[in-house]
Amino acid sequence: MEKDLQEVFVLPVGLKKVASMDGEDFYGSDKLNQKFIKAMEKSGKTKPIAGKLSELINKGKINPVYYERGFFKFAAWKIFAPMNQRFTSAFYTGSKRKIYVILSNKANLFAVVPNNAVADILLHELMHMVAHSNNAAFLNIWMEDLIKYYRSVFSNLLQLKEEDISNDFLKKYITKLSKAFDGTYGKGSYKSVIMNSIKELMTLSSKSNLEQERYRQLVYVYKNLGTMIVFNSKKWANNIQRFAPFINLLEQSYMSLGLRSIDVICSQEILIPSEVAAVCSSHPKFLKKAHATVKKL
Repeated sequence: MEKDLQEVFVLPVGLKKVASMDGEDFYGSDKLNQKFIKAMEKSGKTKPIAGKLSELINKGKINPVYYERGFFKFAAWKIFAPMNQRFTSAFYTGSKRKIYVILSNKANLFAVVPNNAVADILLHELMHMVAHSNNAAFLNIWMEDLIKYYRSVFSNLLQLKEEDISNDFLKKYITKLSKAFDGTYGKGSYKSVIMNSIKELMTLSSKSNLEQERYRQLVYVYKNLGTMIVFNSKKWANNIQRFAPFINLLEQSYMSLGLRSIDVICSQEILIPSEVAAVCSSHPKFLKKAHATVKKL
C-alpha cells in the first residue's frame, strides 16, 4: 500500500501575485512550483504523468498558490479563517484556461497536505481542462463510461428500461451537452442547448412506466437543478434539501461505473459531462484513463 506522503510546500514568503479573481488574490513562486512538481512525482496517482504536469506548471497552466504572501498574514488567516475555507481546493477557469490549486486551504499552519489528496484534486480539474481544450479527445476516451452513467441516471429517474435508451441516443445527447458546457465555457447561448436536451428526453416518454405529466415534471425539475448549479449556485445551495432525491440518484448512478463512495455533492453532472470523468479520475479503476486524458493537453 502506498504511503500517504505529506509535503510542507513552502512558507509563504517571497511570493508574488499570480492571479486575482472574484476579489481574491492568489500568490505563488518558482520555488513553490518546483516543490509542487516534486510532490506530484511522489504520488502514485500522478507519477506516471509527472512530466506532463511539470510542463503544464512551467507554462503557467497549473498554478499552486496561497491566499496570503506574507507569513504573519498567512498565519493569522490559518488561525482565524472560517473552517469551511480551510480545506485544500482547486478550480479550473475556462476564461484563462488555467488551474489554481490552493494549498493554503488546510487546517494546519504550514500547509502540510497529503500528496495523494492534492493529486486527487488536480486530476479532477484536469479532466475539465481537457474537456474544454480538446473536447473531441476527451469524449473519445470517456464516452463508454459516460453512456453507462447517463443510462443509469435516466433509467432510474424516468422509469425506463435500460435497453430502451440506445447508445446512439446517449452518445448524441452527451456530445451536444459536452460541446456546449465543457467545450465553450461561456461562448454562445446555452438556453437552446438546454431546451433541446429536454425535448430529446421527452422523446423517450412513451417507453416510461410513468404517466406523461409526471414524466414531464421530472424532466423539467432535473434540468432546472442542472441550470441552477451552473448559473445560480447560491440558489441551488439554498434549495439543496428540495433536490436531495435527484442528488442521491446522481450519486447512486456512479455504481454503474463500479464506484461505491463519492466525496462530492452531485448535480454538475446534469449539464456537464466532464464532471463524471472528474469524479472517476482519482479512483484506481480509472487512473490509466485519467492519465491518457491528461496527455491530450
